Amino acid sequence: MSRKSRIPLGLGKVRRERWFAVGLLALLPIGALFLSASRGGIISFAAEVAVLTLLLILRRSSGKHVLAGAAVLLVAFMLVSWLGVRQVLDRFASMQSLEVQAGKRASMRVDTWHIFLDHPWTGSGLGTLQAVFPAYETNYDAKVVNHTHNDYLEALAETGIAGAACCACFLVALFFQSLRRLFLHDKSFAAALHLSGLVACVGFLVHSLVDFNLHIPGNALLFFLMANLATAEIFIPIPLASSRRRRRQTEPVLAEIAH
Repeated sequence: MSRKSRIPLGLGKVRRERWFAVGLLALLPIGALFLSASRGGIISFAAEVAVLTLLLILRRSSGKHVLAGAAVLLVAFMLVSWLGVRQVLDRFASMQSLEVQAGKRASMRVDTWHIFLDHPWTGSGLGTLQAVFPAYETNYDAKVVNHTHNDYLEALAETGIAGAACCACFLVALFFQSLRRLFLHDKSFAAALHLSGLVACVGFLVHSLVDFNLHIPGNALLFFLMANLATAEIFIPIPLASSRRRRRQTEPVLAEIAH
């Protein structure tokens, strides 16, 4: 998240003839998310929508952008309803036998907290939860526990207060830098990229309350890519014709100053 990091971009505003393609690419992931019936994923998506709406209000974005986002969400919910909303409702009301049961998840969190209490400063060691957990397990079901379904508690148990302080500093820097750049680039394409990266990070962080997403390498890589997108200094190259025109306009002024 260094200020010197830059992301070169050759993209511009979405043209009208591309609206259908862009809308389709936005609808399909939302529909797939709801049809996957992932409660954590749906709650994280709701948190992303809430944060996105709040930031758009704070930035006083034009009503056209808000209406476009609302239209995409409305069509996405219509798509989900058409494909089968009952599956989503049943998923929220029931548990699947292949998953870790709610009682087991709760006991895992309590047991992980006890690991932290016994190793408060530096934790039990990064990546040692699977080896340490059996001594603290209170709800034994003959299954190996390699991750607690909470990234924050697992980090606290394995790295202690020292690791938690490092994670807190990273999150503070992430939100401070991303919000700073978001409000610095008022109504620009760079601001849209910072906003998308920040909202994506919020989704990851909310989902980490009920799962171990950041312990999956692919998810962790995507999270850090979004964090870099939210905080990096973004520049858009000036078209060659525009740069030549600007040079022709400034050359007489520079010549006059030289004389």
